[in-house]
Amino acid sequence: MMTRDISVNQLATAVMWWLSYSSAVGRDYVLSESAIKFPVAEYLERSRTDSIELEFGHPKLSRKRFDLFFKNEKNEKNVFEFKYIKNNSTRSSDEKQRIFNDLMRLYLYLGNNKKHKGYFLICGNQLEFVSNFQTLILKPTGTNGNKFITPMFRSKPSKKKKAEGFYTKWFSFETDNSKSKKIIDIKNATGEYKTIYDNFMLEYKNPYKTKTNGKLKLPDNITTNLVFLSEDIKQQTGLYQPTKIGIWEIIKTI
Repeated sequence: MMTRDISVNQLATAVMWWLSYSSAVGRDYVLSESAIKFPVAEYLERSRTDSIELEFGHPKLSRKRFDLFFKNEKNEKNVFEFKYIKNNSTRSSDEKQRIFNDLMRLYLYLGNNKKHKGYFLICGNQLEFVSNFQTLILKPTGTNGNKFITPMFRSKPSKKKKAEGFYTKWFSFETDNSKSKKIIDIKNATGEYKTIYDNFMLEYKNPYKTKTNGKLKLPDNITTNLVFLSEDIKQQTGLYQPTKIGIWEIIKTI
């Protein structure tokens, strides 16, 4: 069987079209975070990998697992966390927390090992991705600024709209390499962001201690780097929503 080197861009494209096909034939009900594992695993099986493992145990967190692990031709040990946007899920406080937890789990996996790579993959139909993730705008209410209202999402994606809002504090949506990195300032966080970071500590300090016998500490900051973001597909009346996908690598801040 012919094999090929692994390309994150090719992997993302395979996932995008697999999900778009499933949606086009009316199988939206099967689409979820778990479903993403199938096209990813199929792509990796045709590539130069030494091993592929689903639900891979976190080496530093007791009873916590990554969605997927694989070792590539460079002997790099890669882990992925997946998210699928559905029914405005990314607007909820719980989902914001889970997304940040994913990023921190990936960061902790990296340690000081240059052969460890961590990736966050999120996708959903194009309308939901753009409206509820890429350009999600939360307007503060009240005097403390900790409560938010979420405007209704637009009827269609706007290419002219610059990405802004809640998730742009964690992710860049600029494909230009000079703007692809986003430094998440954990040390100086306020409002809802600080609450999320504090909640991570509360939930993960014991799993970390159990696994490492050490004390969990949040870093001052972590960095995400956009490695793939699919372009918007022009929508025609009456047709299904195509999938939009983004992949970010979590890297050590120098």
